[in-house]
Amino acid sequence: MLFSERGLVRSQNQDKALAFQLPASARRLARARVFVLADGMGGMRDGAGCAALAAATFASALLSSHLPSAEACLLQAAERANDAVRRFAEGSGGSTLSALLVEANGDAYVLNVGDSRIYAFGSGRGVERLTIDDSLAERVGGSSRELVRFIGMNEGFGADIRRVNSNHKRFALTSDGIHFIAPDTFTAMAEHAASIRTFVEHVSAVARWSGSPDNATVVAVDLSEPTATDRSTDYGLIFYDAFSSLEIALNPSTPSLLDMVGPVEESREPIRPAADADEPTQAKKRRRQTSKIKSKRSSIPVQYEISVGAAGGGLPTDADR
Repeated sequence: MLFSERGLVRSQNQDKALAFQLPASARRLARARVFVLADGMGGMRDGAGCAALAAATFASALLSSHLPSAEACLLQAAERANDAVRRFAEGSGGSTLSALLVEANGDAYVLNVGDSRIYAFGSGRGVERLTIDDSLAERVGGSSRELVRFIGMNEGFGADIRRVNSNHKRFALTSDGIHFIAPDTFTAMAEHAASIRTFVEHVSAVARWSGSPDNATVVAVDLSEPTATDRSTDYGLIFYDAFSSLEIALNPSTPSLLDMVGPVEESREPIRPAADADEPTQAKKRRRQTSKIKSKRSSIPVQYEISVGAAGGGLPTDADR
């Protein structure tokens, strides 16, 4: 489940959250589920643009990666995201990047750059924080929240990547607006939530009640719950963000995945160039069906441009559809 809001202080939401499943054709990462959170750095150049580019480049790199290990694939994707944001912002802007990758066999890996966080919980054993902030306070023992590492760095880029050795089945990626919640309160909500949906609803409400001094985003998943991806095929690739879903159907001769699993609440066709008058009718129809944007809760468009070469499935639970 994905939640994101601007908060009560900021004029813009610079957080970008993304979830998708890699296709069967992704070799080493076939059918792995991926959850991504990027938080644009405030006070610098186009934080929202940096975060969107970081998330999109990271996803695109994972889709095309053929490296032999999950850790190598994640590092390569983060490096490409860093290069893309550095070129875009010319060193004067950046983003955090946190990601959870869950392979088809259940092995899980986390990646973190910056001060967004990843938590594991849900086994009755408390809450385990899986990441360390790349801030002066946590990296060198200072008192400043200034970042010493982020996506978009000119030099010295690196990323923390680790395999998750935990019995927890629930995970949450969070941005700054959630971190203002008192740790004891956050832990209590995580431990006592009846479902992952309840956890997200409670955390988002408490963040607002606490004043929401920053953008607040939660990307949460319960690995013990069946998801819509259990019905996935290679007919289409679906990316979910906090506001909508984007389907990319890469083989026009096959049915749309969203048509196969059922409609979403609202739908609209993206703006397209006028068709060539000489284009055959069937080709026009097929081209119109190759990419659909279907909004689940609003008309806000997906803010990513992702180049892909394979197909896959989506991530919400069946109850969320």
